[in-house]
Amino acid sequence: MRKLIFCLWMASFTLSLSSQMLIDGKTLYGNEWIDYDKTYIKVTLDQDGMYQLNYSDLLAKGIPAGVIGAGIHVTHMGEQVATYVSSETSWSNGDFIIFYGEKNRGEMDAFLFNDPEGEQLNPKYSLFSDESTYYISWANAPNSALRYSELDNNVAGTNVLKKKFYLHKEDLVFSDKAWSPPAPNDHEVDFSSFIKAEGFATPLRSKHNFSIPVTDVAQGATALLNYRMGTNSADHNIQVYFNDILIESEAVGGAAVIDKDHVINLIDLKPTSILNFDAVRTSDLYNIASISLTYPRKTDAKDQGIVELMMQASSGNNYFEFENFKKGNTNYVFDVTNNRVLTPEVTGSTAKFLFEFSGPTQSTVYLMNETTFLSPKLLTEKRFENIDDINAEYLILTSELLDVTENGSNHVQEYADFRSTESGGSYKTFVFHVEDLCDQFGYGIAGHSYGIKNFSNYIKTKWPDFNTVLLLGKGLDYTNRNKQTLIKSFVPTYGKPGSDNLLFSEGEKSYPYVSLGRVAVANTTQINDYLDKVKVHARLSDVENLSIEDRLWLKNVLHLSGGGPSEQKLLFSYLSSMKDSIESNSFGAAVKTYEKTSSDPVQTTLSQQILDDIDTGVSLLTFFGHSSQGTLDFSIENPEKYDNYGRWPIMLAMGCKAGDLNANLISLSEKMVLTKDLGAIAFFASSGNAYPNTLADMGNEFYSLIGGELYGEPIGEIMRQLLENQYNPNNYRYVTLHEQNTLHGDPAIRFFSAPAPDFVIDFSTITTKDDIGTQDDDIEISFDIVNLGKGGLQDSMSNYIVHSYGDDKNDTLYFNTITPFNRTTVNLTLANPGLASVGKNTINIVLDYDKKHEEYPNPIAEENNDLKLAYNNEGYCFFVFDNSALPIYPTEFAIVHEQGITLKASAGNAFAGEQTYTLEIDTTELFDSNLKMTTDVVSAPGLIEWNPNIQYQNEVVYYWRIIPKDVENTIWNTSSFVYLDDGADGWNQSHFYQWLKDDYQTYEMSPASRNFTFADNIADYKVTNIQHNGSGTENPKVVAQNDPQEYLEFIGDGNIKAGVYITVIDGKTGLPWKNQPVPSSLYGSIVGSSWATDRFFFPYWTRTSEERELAMTLLEDIIPDGHYIVFYTVQRSDVSFEADYQPEEWADDASVVGRDLFSILESNGATNVRELANGAKPYIFAYRKGDPSWTPKEIIANTINDRIELEFTIIGAWDEGTVQSTTIGPAQEWDKLLWGLDDIDSAEDSLKLDIIGIDVNGNEVVLFENVNSFEFDLSSIDADQYPYLKLNLYSNDSTSRTSAQMEYWRILYAAIPEAVLNTTEKFVFNNDTLQIGQPMMLSTIATNITETDMDSLLVKYTIVDASNNEITEYKKAAPLKGGSSVDIDYEYQTADLNGLHQFRVEINPEEDQREQYDFNNLGIIDFTVLGDKINPLLDVTFDGMHIMDGDIVSPTPNICVTLRDESDQFFIDDISNFDLALQALPDPQSYPVDLSASDVIFTPADSTNEFAKLQFLPDLESGEYILYVQGSDSSGNLSGDQKLAIRFEVIKESSITNVLNYPNPFSTSTQFVFTLTGYDVPDVFTIQIMTLSGKVVKEITKEEMGNIRIGVNRTDYKWNGTDEFGNKLANGVYIYRVLTSHSDDEEIKHLNNQSIDSFFTKGFGKLVIMR
Repeated sequence: MRKLIFCLWMASFTLSLSSQMLIDGKTLYGNEWIDYDKTYIKVTLDQDGMYQLNYSDLLAKGIPAGVIGAGIHVTHMGEQVATYVSSETSWSNGDFIIFYGEKNRGEMDAFLFNDPEGEQLNPKYSLFSDESTYYISWANAPNSALRYSELDNNVAGTNVLKKKFYLHKEDLVFSDKAWSPPAPNDHEVDFSSFIKAEGFATPLRSKHNFSIPVTDVAQGATALLNYRMGTNSADHNIQVYFNDILIESEAVGGAAVIDKDHVINLIDLKPTSILNFDAVRTSDLYNIASISLTYPRKTDAKDQGIVELMMQASSGNNYFEFENFKKGNTNYVFDVTNNRVLTPEVTGSTAKFLFEFSGPTQSTVYLMNETTFLSPKLLTEKRFENIDDINAEYLILTSELLDVTENGSNHVQEYADFRSTESGGSYKTFVFHVEDLCDQFGYGIAGHSYGIKNFSNYIKTKWPDFNTVLLLGKGLDYTNRNKQTLIKSFVPTYGKPGSDNLLFSEGEKSYPYVSLGRVAVANTTQINDYLDKVKVHARLSDVENLSIEDRLWLKNVLHLSGGGPSEQKLLFSYLSSMKDSIESNSFGAAVKTYEKTSSDPVQTTLSQQILDDIDTGVSLLTFFGHSSQGTLDFSIENPEKYDNYGRWPIMLAMGCKAGDLNANLISLSEKMVLTKDLGAIAFFASSGNAYPNTLADMGNEFYSLIGGELYGEPIGEIMRQLLENQYNPNNYRYVTLHEQNTLHGDPAIRFFSAPAPDFVIDFSTITTKDDIGTQDDDIEISFDIVNLGKGGLQDSMSNYIVHSYGDDKNDTLYFNTITPFNRTTVNLTLANPGLASVGKNTINIVLDYDKKHEEYPNPIAEENNDLKLAYNNEGYCFFVFDNSALPIYPTEFAIVHEQGITLKASAGNAFAGEQTYTLEIDTTELFDSNLKMTTDVVSAPGLIEWNPNIQYQNEVVYYWRIIPKDVENTIWNTSSFVYLDDGADGWNQSHFYQWLKDDYQTYEMSPASRNFTFADNIADYKVTNIQHNGSGTENPKVVAQNDPQEYLEFIGDGNIKAGVYITVIDGKTGLPWKNQPVPSSLYGSIVGSSWATDRFFFPYWTRTSEERELAMTLLEDIIPDGHYIVFYTVQRSDVSFEADYQPEEWADDASVVGRDLFSILESNGATNVRELANGAKPYIFAYRKGDPSWTPKEIIANTINDRIELEFTIIGAWDEGTVQSTTIGPAQEWDKLLWGLDDIDSAEDSLKLDIIGIDVNGNEVVLFENVNSFEFDLSSIDADQYPYLKLNLYSNDSTSRTSAQMEYWRILYAAIPEAVLNTTEKFVFNNDTLQIGQPMMLSTIATNITETDMDSLLVKYTIVDASNNEITEYKKAAPLKGGSSVDIDYEYQTADLNGLHQFRVEINPEEDQREQYDFNNLGIIDFTVLGDKINPLLDVTFDGMHIMDGDIVSPTPNICVTLRDESDQFFIDDISNFDLALQALPDPQSYPVDLSASDVIFTPADSTNEFAKLQFLPDLESGEYILYVQGSDSSGNLSGDQKLAIRFEVIKESSITNVLNYPNPFSTSTQFVFTLTGYDVPDVFTIQIMTLSGKVVKEITKEEMGNIRIGVNRTDYKWNGTDEFGNKLANGVYIYRVLTSHSDDEEIKHLNNQSIDSFFTKGFGKLVIMR
């Protein structure tokens, strides 16, 4: 018998918190009894008693035909159970097996307690299930099955005295309420592990009274009373009374389990005995688990076919005779304690049986006939799977109810299959049903936590690779066992508050040994929905296939800092510390914090901002504050309002109970994780109470791990390691936090991680400061560098920015930054190129250009360092506008051949405001002649026009200019044209100021002479002189234009040792004369080294007069005037003779040859040269021969060893040069070149004119060379291929170095058209501030200012928001004929816009057609869209009426919800704007109304009806309900901070309350008030008003009363106190009654209402007329 087994078991087993089962020192896992080769029949029962199973029943469940009875045995709780079989041989029909079965009680629960005897509150009532399980197995041969011993019933002739009584036990077991007490020393702490006095019992009270029935008391033994009770944590003084007799008075300190036995005298028993428990103080609370009273009862079977009796222990015989026994065809007596059976002798109705020996213990005996056997609840075939060698890594523990195939899909298997794929983690997976687990490791007790505990301990010893568990299914904690609920428990948890961690913990540890999480699904659809989210989330690691925009959120972290007013600052400081941690580790987060500032329980003011951030995307959302299962401090609990598909955060809720998945409701955590496509991917929180300091420690450790040693690891492993790191068994608050810290989500989920950083520019952050004009010195630009990958690296990074503008012009700025953990803002200043940058500018930024930092993933991470490559666009675009205006017609250098022309100009931004411009025209660019004309024009900037009153003169060049008046930082912009009477359209240069615009190379237009001249040639010379010492370290030398030429020291080559060197420099060119080696050295000089060619010095010996004469001849006779001469001495110290230049002999030459070197040099300005006569030392002299205006330069050393230097500059002239024209065009057709010369020396001057073509890509090609015709045909040039030309003139005069003079050059051509945004003539912009939904409208025109036609004009419309997101639309306008205009009209509905925007209109974008200018094709204007912040208007009616809270309504009400958007711009036309949920009390959970169901009708709002209407037509059962209604408008505004809650009641039965009149008494009129229930209003409803004598004076019919409905009614009809004929009734008292009926004769009952029924007598009411 199991009870005996467990008594022995409990005496010998040892327990510890969450440990394994140890029995007699042996570790058990609950599966030791299983033979995996066998098939079993599982027998489920929930009553104590004798069970008979027939062969046919067993055959249907798998037992083989003809099974041998001797091979059958039954196992329960791992032990064999005694059985009685009809046959030990082969079975056939009619055979059976009998065994004693007991319901499940608390035997298995005992393993949950350290000391079950002293701690387990109710051993007689299981925490989990009443059902117990027995397993039948069989073999083909006898297998030592335990059988009942069959005894002989030797009652015939016995002389044993019959027993006068048997022992009867009256058992009362209480399970009203589960009691989960707080920790003994910290009453704010609730353990999940089981502690003293935990279990089911009565509610805690200070007084308890119980009635115990007592019948047929017999004499012969005393009675025994037992009770088991638990106490709360207070000190107790408990008194126990039995039938008013004090039997116990006990003082107990704190929580305790009390188990007491009391002997009761039979005389004190009463038929209804009363047991009272009284506490001295009302704070002494306790509960009662069980009461039993065992007393002797007469041996009377009471005409029953079964009697359960307790037989006293005895060493002798026990003989019983039971009278009034209802015998059967077969009768039995089973001693289930000692496994014995005998057949009673039944004579008449007296059953006699004798047990010759009762045994040492009291035994339980059943006297019964064959009709009283019990049948089990369920028989099922059962096979066990041996899981020893599976060695799974990833276990899915779920229910067989969820692991089903529906519509061809098994979502549990799909989940396992996904986790085995590479993207799922490549796990070896295994799916195990909790039902099979409980059979295999929990002895078949359904949902028992210790079965899972046994399993987890077992597989730890068997599966070395096991690391992850997913509990797939909702699990209610044990306290919900007896609650009425629609919520099913699939996978159990451990304790209360629920602790999944303890299911897989080791020994006394409070954390799991594996990575663990639960997904609390309630159906297979939720499995599929969550799996879809997991798959999408897994793809986040595949960053190569994600755009930058899709990755920017992956390191965003959102902090919500809540709490009450006294703790808000503390919690904020905790979160700040966590912020510092996660921003500076490998996670590299960008943390945004919202701080609660309200004292309200829930802050709603920030909700929309938080929702916006969630929708943008956050990887981790951490909340710290007050919470419960369903709420946080912030109103963000409804994920249906999110729009964050694919951007689901992992949520960490640091508060109380937010992680409780085990309550009888749908928690916030479940809503977040299980909402399809929205919400969160995982949710960490405690299922119980939690405390700020322990939560803060946990949060800091969590942040440290996710960005530290466990960066990139699964979240389940991170949490497991966190709990292990912080394990502290001595601190209750850490223990409970670790027990209850729950991961709701797949533990294999990972935060985004990367092996290396990935630096990019966040395009949305690029901004330029203010409007940029050409006169601004700088362009200020700001942008964010973002690290999309791994943080933790801080080092310098080299970058550059390229500013592109104008015609392919680029400026590059190099800059360094520090690599960011997440994001850093860079502010740079770029030089403003001025007019060259007018119009569109682009910015490209390249990070880490030297690839110093390894980035991931390659090659994408390197490529996205380049802004253009990263975003696949042209870079960041901005516009520079000229602060002034630019002339556009006539074009620069144009040829005008008509009088009365209109000058035209444009400013950069056509949409800028109207202003005053000053214009001038003159014949000089200095604008200082007496012909100058000036005017002011007020105009919009698109097209500014002036027709000056002037008679243009033939071949005169006119200059005109424009400037905005009274505007700072602006300049004049000037243009010129020539007037030719007989001219043609084209380009011309013929005036000094026009020539100045050209490009010159060694050529120039002289301002002084206004002639073309060759440019100056500036030559730099440097002479160094020092005595040569033979080492070659330094020599005398001359450096000309950075070309050094040294003294030739190699005397072996024939070079001079000492003397003078002379350098001659041409006075015109500034170039030195060149010399050659001997024998060709010039002018008697000596260059001895054959390799020393083209030396620009002439060396001379000065040893003799003849040698010195050679030098003097060069100086005086050969070098012409105007040339420059450098004279310097050379001498050596490394030779013994001829070492110096012997200057002491120079003066003697005057008497020999008539001149000497001293005199020659002095005649040219030398003043110190004769000092050399005193001894040789270094000397340098430079002069210009024959030109005293050039100051001579002389330097002499102080001593022979001094080093001296002389530097000077010589200005020569080039003998050649070029002038290249400005760019000419663009042309539609080329005609001819005309050019003329004014002055040329044919003998000296050489000219070459080339024509250069510029193709569409800006490449220059020489089309014609050396054009010598002054009129040259250009019509052969294809203007489509070469839209631009340049002229290049080469001039040469090597003789006189004077240039030929051009008179003009001209290109005649047909120009391409020019279109402008002509806002001067028309510009309409409806408003720069718009309400959301209000259209943005613009109207203007485009004008072609030329006579050349354009095709259909392409217009580009662009709207840019503050994050650089663009909405672009292209449209075609009409063809733009020459001299005409077309309309530019645009309208955009702003429903999808909010905030500041820039609107750009660009005609002819990307040069869709060729035109002359593009700077004036653009208009830019800013506008602001004000978001809708007004809540929509919500209204709810039931059957057309507004009801009061708690009103009664029809079972089939028409619930009408109307919703109106308060914005004039929008209509609510989507049913998803409605949110309805219905709660049927007392169910604590509300359930969403399916808006797609047939009982929902939706009518959208439109221009004719501003109210959207939703009709909900349910069919409701009787009961109380709460309807929750919320609405939202197109802008996401909710109808209220909280849902509207309307409580109502449904009573399906037709009934009516008494009818009151109001007011009563009345003078003028009264109405009738009543309540109706049921489906329909009664067909007959009449109120009769009578006098006190019973005379009817007035009948009011249903039709007269007006609208009557189910629920509370107040009649529309007002009775004025007149009779049927309209006569006023007299003052006084009248009586009235109501007559009602249905046409189908359905009874209409009276609905009680205590507050008004007292005013009625027998259905009659009173009313009083008092005029």
